[in-house]
Amino acid sequence: MPAIANVVVLGLIIGAVVLARAMARNRYWRENALQLWRRRPAALLVIAVYLAVGLLDSIAWVSAGEGAAAGDRPRTIIDRASAPRASTRRATRHRWRASPSTAASRCGTPARICWVRIFSAAMSSTAR
Repeated sequence: MPAIANVVVLGLIIGAVVLARAMARNRYWRENALQLWRRRPAALLVIAVYLAVGLLDSIAWVSAGEGAAAGDRPRTIIDRASAPRASTRRATRHRWRASPSTAASRCGTPARICWVRIFSAAMSSTAR
């Protein structure tokens, strides 16, 4: 399914390039585009950023190779750019920031109860 969406996006990009070239050849459209750029450059930049983010969020694919699972969902360029990388994740030494599974293994109790213990211990240590 992402292949069809990517083909549609590619068609829209090609159509926009063809339209832009046709407008650049026509004196009427070229002069009006220049006048619009002189009058409202900030508005055109906002529209360009909006279109760029929309474009980057519409191109998606499923990763292949090491670490890829059969049931992985397609991820867009925006998803890939904003996803935390394993190299940037840091293991924290603070007990109150531990994940529920780590916290439960430390407390020996269910995660929900352990979070309450860790939170109350952290709050009491900061109150002093």
